[in-house]
Amino acid sequence: MEGNWSREDEILDDKWIEHSRKKGKDSGVKDATSHLVDLDWEILVVDEPNVNVFCLPGGKIVVFIGLLKHFRSDICRYSYDNWS
Repeated sequence: MEGNWSREDEILDDKWIEHSRKKGKDSGVKDATSHLVDLDWEILVVDEPNVNVFCLPGGKIVVFIGLLKHFRSDICRYSYDNWS
């Protein structure tokens, strides 16, 4: 399988992606998110109508209730109902 991609290729198929991942693993390349594995993740929900979310060093995520109001999925409505 050819591992090259050119601009003329419109879609990278699953076969190409799997080949690329295997090639990376075989060469010892780490996942782009491997540095996030050992973080002590913490999510802070702020009860303010602002539409905002941001991250801080060390795995801290701050989400404002105002943002959760704008999503229509069940999980966001559940989160909003439980935090407001």
